[in-house]
Amino acid sequence: MKRLLIVEKEPRVRQLIRVNLERVGGYDITEASDGESAWQLLQQESFDLAIMEVLLPPINGEGLLEVMERSERTATMTVIVMLWVPTDRRLSDFFSDYQARHPRGRMVLIMKPFNPSDLKKMVGQILTEDTTLN
Repeated sequence: MKRLLIVEKEPRVRQLIRVNLERVGGYDITEASDGESAWQLLQQESFDLAIMEVLLPPINGEGLLEVMERSERTATMTVIVMLWVPTDRRLSDFFSDYQARHPRGRMVLIMKPFNPSDLKKMVGQILTEDTTLN
């Protein structure tokens, strides 16, 4: 069973993601409502994929990605980053730079509001690719 971490400050959005992925089945889903609790979970447990909002308290998505890249445990983890449209140019530049620096890890962007079916398909494709590569 693949382990997923959903990091989203809005309970309704976390629930939407969880419910849609549970319908697919085969996922063990853990939730975090902020960057600090997400980082604690990432240090204690292993996850196959993280789905993360950028605007998180008290550690935002940028900060969380930066600490993840320095940790051997999370450096290769694939992360789906959820951004609102239109994205802030500075954030867009940050994520482009992050991907360029991270040949081991992978980041995929999805724009909010997103279609839950698109997210389910994206998660399935990523986890299938990761299984094929390993």
